[in-house]
Amino acid sequence: MIPPKEAAQKYIEEYYPDCRAAILAGSVVRGEATATSDLDIIIITNTSKPPYRESIYRYGWPIEAFVHTEESFFKFANGDLDRRRPSLPLMLSEGLILKNEGDLAGFLKDESLRMLQRGVRPFSAGELKNCRYRITDLLDDLIGSANPDQDLFIINELVQEMGNLLLVGNGQWQARGKWMARSLKNLDEDLYRELMGALKAFYGEGNKKRLLAFIERELKRFGGRLFAGYKIVEE
Repeated sequence: MIPPKEAAQKYIEEYYPDCRAAILAGSVVRGEATATSDLDIIIITNTSKPPYRESIYRYGWPIEAFVHTEESFFKFANGDLDRRRPSLPLMLSEGLILKNEGDLAGFLKDESLRMLQRGVRPFSAGELKNCRYRITDLLDDLIGSANPDQDLFIINELVQEMGNLLLVGNGQWQARGKWMARSLKNLDEDLYRELMGALKAFYGEGNKKRLLAFIERELKRFGGRLFAGYKIVEE
């Protein structure tokens, strides 16, 4: 397998020789690559085609290409900020510039850093109520459940909801998958270890009391349970 930067450069030269900018991002740039890591490459072109994402195997690497125009980059990046999960700005801000026609890659990198520095948009009052209601509903499902198989799926959704409430409620970006673990650990390592201990107690022993106590306590920091009086009006 050739080095990641060399593979990314070869890919650009072969498939996007006329692109205006190219940036290699992801775990290989952060020094966190694993045996299954791919090459994330952001490519900026002048194409009239809609923006797209393409997966391919080349040069011994799985490659994920995110192909944009300058205009579509900003549209998608701002969309990422609106949903509180800044995937595209984060990739570009930490990425390694491979092609930089007219300093476009440098410009987009600086703009991405500015986007991230503005920080995450807090939950509105309505969004917070919705989140509290969903967590309350999942808590009651878990408390009332006598089916260990169903518990697995309830807990998966419950931890996702509570994790993002903790993150956004403390001014951090939302996350999922491996990024949820990383983000919660960066937020508060003691809190993260407590949550991990509660999850291990469930997965190892079938004991859900620690997790229930953890969620109930942390939810109180944001107003607590919400059921009676909750109302949603469909527009």
